Amino acid sequence: MNIQKNGINLLLVAEAGLLIIVLVLGLISGATGVITNPGGDSDNNIVDNGGNNDWNNSEDEQEPGDSQKPGDSQKPGGDEGDNQNPNMWHVYAVPEEYTETRVTFSDAVEAKLATMTVQQKVAQLFVISPEALTGYNTVTAFGNASKQAYDRYPVGGLVYSPKNFQNKAQVQVLLQGTKDYGAQKYGIPAFTVIEEEGGANHSPLATTLGMNRVSSASELGNQGVTAVEQAAKVRGEYVANCGFNLLLSTIADVSPALDTAYRLRTFGTNGELVASLVAADIKAIEGMKVNSALKYFPGKANASANANGILYCDMSIEDLSKDILASYAAGIEAGTSVVTIGNVIVPAITDDENVPCVLSGRTIGLLRESMGFDGIIMTESFSDSAFINIYGSDSACVEAIKAGVDMIYMPANFEEAYNAVLEAVNNGNISADRLNNAVGRILTEKGI
Repeated sequence: MNIQKNGINLLLVAEAGLLIIVLVLGLISGATGVITNPGGDSDNNIVDNGGNNDWNNSEDEQEPGDSQKPGDSQKPGGDEGDNQNPNMWHVYAVPEEYTETRVTFSDAVEAKLATMTVQQKVAQLFVISPEALTGYNTVTAFGNASKQAYDRYPVGGLVYSPKNFQNKAQVQVLLQGTKDYGAQKYGIPAFTVIEEEGGANHSPLATTLGMNRVSSASELGNQGVTAVEQAAKVRGEYVANCGFNLLLSTIADVSPALDTAYRLRTFGTNGELVASLVAADIKAIEGMKVNSALKYFPGKANASANANGILYCDMSIEDLSKDILASYAAGIEAGTSVVTIGNVIVPAITDDENVPCVLSGRTIGLLRESMGFDGIIMTESFSDSAFINIYGSDSACVEAIKAGVDMIYMPANFEEAYNAVLEAVNNGNISADRLNNAVGRILTEKGI
């Protein structure tokens, strides 16, 4: 009996010890904390009817990345939720190198790829203005000149600005004619593209046509998730009603402070709040049957211009992952169609102080392999003078496609860029698999 009692006592002591170990391990694993996912439910001040009209939509604003100032930290708006954002705890791995293999697409996409000429495939890689396509100073209708130019260069998309807008009915006819012509003649509708972020200076469509434009991202960032969703639906609805099918509007960057023109185009300074707002914005836009885009991976708000005028960010991959990459990941998980890469140098990603992310295969590998994005990767504008002075317009287009980018946005000279990429494909500098992967993703997002 004594032996049995002693054995029982020993067993109880052992069980108690194990329980203490489990509790201690639980406390250690939970020491990373729990970040709630704050989201507001304010629906006030969504509409912005004031401000000056500024159509400088260049995405290459070279602004210094000031350190965060006391009092600049943005507080979550609205009621707090209890949804955790696991992206905040993940350090994203950058592959040493990225080698793309041939992707297999749907039967319909593969069948379309098999019937396309090399020239048609190369043309699909470009998003340009109607003026760059036709050579006209102003295009307000898809007439014979546009059709002839499109026959020569059936580009992937056309991006429009206030010079193309007269009234809503005219815009609808212009865009419908553009999409119909590509669909009927080639079986591939064009992307009809608009940069419409919201706010007084970045709402070209709403302001030109007298619509109620929504507030800027930084203004909405103080109002919470519901306000962002409602604003995205308003913007998505009038964009879709006019005939646009690709909206470049969501900057997924996290700013150290809201003190410059670019930073005021972001949702704010609180990483988790920005991630939740980016996700809400993307879901609402996609819910309006409009393709959405995240700009400008991997972020520019913390960068400053180097001696050559190129944005440079010296953040570590750990610091980038904690807030900024987590915000882009939230947009990717929300279902964005496009990720736009910025003309910014981030050595923690590129492993080279002279190579911008948009020309780096490591950046593509980060998006594809580590972050799981399988949609279209697009450059930001390749018309910026500082960028093309260093990297060249034509050569940059070739290097971007080689690295794994799928679409070139606004090259400085479209015909020269097109011919340079075509030559690179014909001489094997850009492989057939690389070309087919890029075009296959474009056709997939177009619903082929």
